[in-house]
Parts: sequence; C-alpha cells; structure tokens
Amino acid sequence: MPLALANALSDAESSKNWRSGRASMLPPVGRFVGVAMDLATIRANKLLQDVKEALEKATNMRRECKVEALECLQALYETVLGIADARNRHRVALEERSRAARELVRVERAHARKLERSAA
Repeated sequence: MPLALANALSDAESSKNWRSGRASMLPPVGRFVGVAMDLATIRANKLLQDVKEALEKATNMRRECKVEALECLQALYETVLGIADARNRHRVALEERSRAARELVRVERAHARKLERSAA
C-alpha cells in the first residue's frame, strides 16, 4: 500500500485526537509521570510502520537497500520522539517558571501588606 496524502488525518480528526494520546514509555521527570504521546509521534509511528510493511512487500529491491532504508527511517522516527520529548519537557519547564513567578508575586504582595500594617 503506497503512502498517500489521503491517509493524512483531517483537521477535525487532528483537533479531536490532539489531546487523546496514549501514555509515553519515557521515564518520569521529577514529579511528573511521563509525557503523553501527541499527534506528531503517533503519526510518525504509523508512517514508520506503513513504510516497513511497504519495504517488506517490495520484491525488486536489494536486501541491503531495504535494511539501510529501514535504519534511516528508524533514526528519523527516534529524532521525532526526541523532539517531542524535548518540547514536552520545555512546556513543563515553562509551566514551572510561570508557577514560580506567580508565587513570587504572591509573596511580594503579602510582604508589602505586612509593611503597610507595620508602618500604620
């Protein structure tokens, strides 16, 4: 079965499936239990499996070419996973920074109120 754009997810399916990923096999980071497998990694995995099947069915290719193509595709898939993991870790870091900034503002306001009360 050749790869075709007809197999691509529609915008409606994309937005519907964006938040419904399966749990990742990545190790936990800090207090987090891992990252969700997002649409990009799910799609990359599906494409990798489709290409593997297509290469296995191809009879007019030398074995060495098939093996090299599979190795390159596997490396590309691992790159996609690495990028997705880095993006998720970056998102978590931004959320932590935002939480720390809100906490700092809260503490500063409490300190200012305390100074106002002691001055009055």
